[in-house]
Amino acid sequence: MQPGRALEPVTEVPAKVALTLGEAKTAIRAAGGDVIQVGFLASDYLRQREEEPASADTSVSRERLCALIAKRLKDRQLLAAEGTFELREGQ
Repeated sequence: MQPGRALEPVTEVPAKVALTLGEAKTAIRAAGGDVIQVGFLASDYLRQREEEPASADTSVSRERLCALIAKRLKDRQLLAAEGTFELREGQ
């Protein structure tokens, strides 16, 4: 270590994150990320879940939403590059 050089804090990025939709949007927004597309996909998923909870379309909507949230979290270094995201139910 060179004299006069401060130690940089080491923060470990989690490999797995489980959040509600609201928590995920808040975390992404707080890190300076954009949640507009997340909002669109969330609306689609919530509508599908209300109309046909067990349908294949609902499952696909949830997968798309989770993939986008995971990407946004990874982009903001809130989730490890090879990490996984789990969407918890609730707002």
